[in-house]
Amino acid sequence: MHIAATPDAVESGANLLSGTIKDASFTGTTTEYLVQVEGIGLLGTFSQNRGQQPGDVGERVYLSWDPVHTFGLEGSENAAAGVEES
Repeated sequence: MHIAATPDAVESGANLLSGTIKDASFTGTTTEYLVQVEGIGLLGTFSQNRGQQPGDVGERVYLSWDPVHTFGLEGSENAAAGVEES
């Protein structure tokens, strides 16, 4: 999952959500962002620290990911459905 300050920074064809940063934790080589997405809840993502900062706590950001990394579950399915066991 990628996090960006503007929707223009999102790759064409990517799945896209927007939300508000609720917390940001610097962890060394990455920063963990907790983003509140309306209708979904709190999502967490990590961003490598390369001199950029997608936003501060309280600001709107855009979360995106490649559609090939997406699958859906029916409401009756177990949340672990589709997870490969080692």
